[in-house]
Amino acid sequence: MYGAEWCAHCQNEKKAFGDSFRYVQYIECPKHPARCIEAGVNGYPTWTFSGGKKLEGEQGLEKLVAESGCALPTASSSGGTQESSVAVSRRGELKTDAGEGNVTVDAEFVEEGDELVFTININTHSEDLSAFSPERQIALQDGQANMINPTAIQQEGSGHHLEFIARFPKIEGAAKLVVTDLAGVSMRELVWP
Repeated sequence: MYGAEWCAHCQNEKKAFGDSFRYVQYIECPKHPARCIEAGVNGYPTWTFSGGKKLEGEQGLEKLVAESGCALPTASSSGGTQESSVAVSRRGELKTDAGEGNVTVDAEFVEEGDELVFTININTHSEDLSAFSPERQIALQDGQANMINPTAIQQEGSGHHLEFIARFPKIEGAAKLVVTDLAGVSMRELVWP
């Protein structure tokens, strides 16, 4: 879901999901405007689905269930709730490295059509990141250990805080984002099984 913290319709959607909203890939547009512009967001909330379909405005759980194929929790005989047999995918959830060399790399991705679109943040309070070249130092490794370069990359930020939107061809199975030669660390890996 693309949204904004101040958006009442976004808050209604979040409340409807309850604790399960943690499984929704959420992008806060005022913090990541380039990502939202690139996704064609015209209003909040905007929902995107794997087939490329986009819904704008408050939808409600029933419509989102129908569009996504995910099921709502159901009441159990013990009075609590149980998840239905349809699992919610967490592929693409936020991952963070160990912060070696006083630099932290975190990334998450969404599937958009036949692409994986990564948001990659590189943060430090002491290292100079001005020489970092995302075209040479960021790649995606597939399950057969093939290194795939980004098809497009967009940069925001400067100095000690960098954000990149990197597009890669969609791969099936495990995805490994590789960042090389950063702050004395030859290779950093973030893995999504």
